[in-house]
Amino acid sequence: MLSLGANTRIYLANAPTDLRKSFNSLSALVEGSFGMDATSGDLFILLNRRQLRCVSYSGIGMVTAR
Repeated sequence: MLSLGANTRIYLANAPTDLRKSFNSLSALVEGSFGMDATSGDLFILLNRRQLRCVSYSGIGMVTAR
């Protein structure tokens, strides 16, 4: 379960993504697609044709949820 703060912004990718990638690859994808730092504490939602994955930085490390 992800807990979001009051100031957390949520971003949704509009292109299909290969969700089999590792944390480092997904964070690089966030930085390339959104032009933002993946460790900003915001929530990034990545989609493929059948599922979604949420990527966020918890302050300790990257967190993903399906």
